[in-house]
Amino acid sequence: MRKTSLILFLLFFIVGCGYKPSSYYAKNELNSNIYVNTKIDIKNSEGSVLAKEIINNMVLDNLNANIVNRRDLADYILDVFIKGVDTISLQTDNEGYVSVKRVTVTIDVVYRKNITHSQKRTIEVSSYDDYIVSDDSIVTERNKRYAITNAVSKALDNIFLKISINSFKK
Repeated sequence: MRKTSLILFLLFFIVGCGYKPSSYYAKNELNSNIYVNTKIDIKNSEGSVLAKEIINNMVLDNLNANIVNRRDLADYILDVFIKGVDTISLQTDNEGYVSVKRVTVTIDVVYRKNITHSQKRTIEVSSYDDYIVSDDSIVTERNKRYAITNAVSKALDNIFLKISINSFKK
């Protein structure tokens, strides 16, 4: 009975004080039609394409906005660029061979209204994921791609939180 009362009190307190999730503010900051421009980096072409796909899905799912394929039809423009994909060794086996590596992905996102003199806002997000190095190079490469995918996804998860924070800085 005490737990139920506490939960109800917290629920009424949160609703009563005007709490709104960060996605609410991100939706207000970026609404309507959005053009996503991913700058392909030759060194990280696979990650760049992956970043565009992930951010398109996030815009559709989190903001309920429309993605347009022409810049002139957009109300907002998102420029996404993979700044770097770095790999470091984390662990070695008894014979000195690397057995675990960490891949860190850093992504820059610049967003602005689609007018000539609008202020650009830049967000940098990064994340990492670990993968196992196998004796088989094909398996290792698959593990590395999976780790890059996870790192890009985790990094882009932070974009909408940072956009909502930037909405207060107007």
